[in-house]
Amino acid sequence: MNSDIENEKSEVFEKLVRELNPIERKEFLEKLTSDKVVDPEPMIKAETENEEFDLEKEYYSLSLLTRLIIFFKTLFMGEDKFQLTEAIVLKRIEREIKKTAGNVLSYDKGIFTEELLEETGKLNDAVLFFRKVLSDAGGAARDEFLNFLGSLQIPIIHHQLMKDTDFDETEKRTRLTNPADVKREVLMNVDLNLDKITGDLRKIMYMHSKTIYIMGELVKYDFSEIESLFNKNSGQDKRTCYFGDIRNRLERLTELLAAFRVSPDKQLLEALFLFSNSSLRVDDEVKMSIGLKKFIDSAITNLGAIKNFNNKMQLTNIMKLVTGNIDYKPKSLSGGEDWFNLYSKYWHNLADTKFRKYSAKKRKQKIFNDMQMYFKKDDMPLLEFYRFTYKFSCGFLSLFLR
Repeated sequence: MNSDIENEKSEVFEKLVRELNPIERKEFLEKLTSDKVVDPEPMIKAETENEEFDLEKEYYSLSLLTRLIIFFKTLFMGEDKFQLTEAIVLKRIEREIKKTAGNVLSYDKGIFTEELLEETGKLNDAVLFFRKVLSDAGGAARDEFLNFLGSLQIPIIHHQLMKDTDFDETEKRTRLTNPADVKREVLMNVDLNLDKITGDLRKIMYMHSKTIYIMGELVKYDFSEIESLFNKNSGQDKRTCYFGDIRNRLERLTELLAAFRVSPDKQLLEALFLFSNSSLRVDDEVKMSIGLKKFIDSAITNLGAIKNFNNKMQLTNIMKLVTGNIDYKPKSLSGGEDWFNLYSKYWHNLADTKFRKYSAKKRKQKIFNDMQMYFKKDDMPLLEFYRFTYKFSCGFLSLFLR
């Protein structure tokens, strides 16, 4: 942990996390926030098509005429009954896709049309809106963001952690005199508070951590690679792309969108904005309120655009056509599981940083007291016009020369 932990990241962080108690923090955010409501519905519908097909059942659900055609094809052409049934199911899936997505593809030709480019372009615009706030909350700052998020999601525990990592207060409360004993007391209380994050509290933090991770991966997804795969063939006015050429890129996008099932709630969006815009002065409530409301409103609009893409394009169904596999399912993605380790590490590192400052102050105080006893003086002048590093030692020389 770098030295930045010793100083607060911003006035917003200072005001929301250190100065305000949980009730005051809630009231402060209520004055700032937008009136818009985040749609609680999942970002992507649970598709019944994800269930494995029973081809035997599908075959007998076909019309008598269709089954007769399949029978004669198997009898005279040696084709497999279930492969023929699967092909019929895939054609049915194509018709379902075209009901919402239009002529985005041709299953018979194995191509995508430029309509896919138009739709992924809109998706890219919606995703990129979140790039800055997600970038600021990720990477080296991720542990600090999780700490800030914890101040909003688990405020009582967070407030207690702030109190219990105050070494001076711990010394006063416990009447311990040895700095090492004070440190042990502080670390014990930190662990006790962290142990209180159980059940629903831990589940909420994990859910937010995973949402941020998946959104971050979506932001990093290179949509330009999809466009580069489209080409104009001779005699064609518009560009097309073959299933086989785009399969890998489209499969990754399908997996990310399938994993992005839970929309970030308003509290998570607020945390992202406040952490990213730490330069805003917390005392300027009007400016902060306008910025936060604008962000929330735009975030809800762009989340709606992502949801519309999911409903319109039905990527899981499209991938069934691309792979020729009616049982295709997007791979389940993990991410965000390490949030508690990072959160715990943040507080232990913060305690270590505070202890170094506390123990340095105690050592200096001991030297000061020893000098007072040696010179039999009640006070010692500190030469305030010198740099802090020297004013203590210069004060000693001044006292010596008296």
